Amino acid sequence: MRKIIPVLLPLILLLAVNLQAFANKTYSDKDGQRFEFESFFGSDLWGAKGKPIKSHGILYLPKNASKENRVPLAIIISGLGGQRGRDNRMCDVLSSKGIACFGVRTYASRGIEHTWKSSQKFKVAGLGSRFHDAYGALEALRSHPAIDSSNIWQIGFSLGGNLSALALDPVLTKPFQRSDNDFKGFISLYAFCMKTATEKLKSTQFHQYLGDADGAYHEKECDEFISSLKKRGVNAYFTLFRGSSWQKIGHLWDNMQAASNGWHGKPEGPWKMHQDGKVYSSFGISIYECGFEIDPNTQTISAGNDILSSPNDNEAWDFVIEKCGKRRGVNVNKHQIIRKVDEEIIRIIHGH
Repeated sequence: MRKIIPVLLPLILLLAVNLQAFANKTYSDKDGQRFEFESFFGSDLWGAKGKPIKSHGILYLPKNASKENRVPLAIIISGLGGQRGRDNRMCDVLSSKGIACFGVRTYASRGIEHTWKSSQKFKVAGLGSRFHDAYGALEALRSHPAIDSSNIWQIGFSLGGNLSALALDPVLTKPFQRSDNDFKGFISLYAFCMKTATEKLKSTQFHQYLGDADGAYHEKECDEFISSLKKRGVNAYFTLFRGSSWQKIGHLWDNMQAASNGWHGKPEGPWKMHQDGKVYSSFGISIYECGFEIDPNTQTISAGNDILSSPNDNEAWDFVIEKCGKRRGVNVNKHQIIRKVDEEIIRIIHGH
C-alpha cells in the first residue's frame, strides 16, 4: 500500500485539477465568428413566412478546416430560454475535435431582449422561427468552403430538441426547406418524445438523450415513440440516463451561468458551467397521457379528445396546456453527463 499511494496521489490530484478547470472555463461569442443567413419571422409549424430577416449565429471552425480539408458541421437550435452559453460550450468542444459548430441565435436575430422571460420570447419566436432558422442556416452553410456539405447535423436543446424530432417528418419540413437538401441526422437533448402522424418518415438518423427525472421523459410514451420511428423508416436511438432518489438526472444537465453582469449576464458571454449537482424543481408543459399528436398533412394538433386546426405557435401552446396540463420534473446540473453526451455526439458525427 505504501508503494501504491505515491503513484495514485498525483493521478488523483491531476484529475481534480482537470475537473476544476472544466468547471471554471469561460465561453463567449468572441471564441467564434458571427455568420449571417437569410431567414423569416415564423409563426407556426406549417411554414408561414412572415417578415424576411437576416438571422445570425456564432460559427466555430476547427483550426485545420479549409477548402482542402472540409469538416462536418453541427447546427445548434436553442431551447425556450435561448442559448445562454450552451452553444458556446458545445461548439468549443466540437470544434476542438474536428467538427465545425454553429449556434443559431433565434431570439437575438429578431430583436428579442436577453432579459425577457422565456414565455415572452416564445410569443415572438417559437418553433416556426426555429425551423426557418435551422433550414436557412443549413442552406447557407452548405456552400461554406470549409464545410463538408454531406455531413451536416442538427442538434437541439429542449425546445430545439423537439424540433429535432419533428424534423423527421418530410411533410412538416417541406415548407421550411430551401431546396431538397437536408440534415444528415438529428440529435435531441432533454426534449419531449414528440410524435407526428405521417406514415413514412425520413430515412435518417435520430439520437435522443434524456434523464429519467426529466419532465420531458415518460417511459411508456417514449418507448412507443422510438418504436414508431423505427417502424416508419428512421434509424432511431434512445439513451436514458438513470439516476437514483439521491442523485437524480433531469433537465438542463448542461446549465450555464453568467460569469459577470449578474444572473442575466450578457448574450455574448462570458458564461461558465453551473455548479455540478445543483438540483431545482421544474413544472412545465406536458404532452403525455393526453393523446397528443401533430398531423402536418391536415395541419392539426390532437390532444384530450379534441382537435385544433391550423394553429399558430402560441395557439398551439395554449391548447396543449389546456388539454395536457403540466408535468413536474427536476433540473439537475450534471458535468459527468455533459462529458458523456459530448463524447457520443463526436462519435456519431464522425461516424465511428
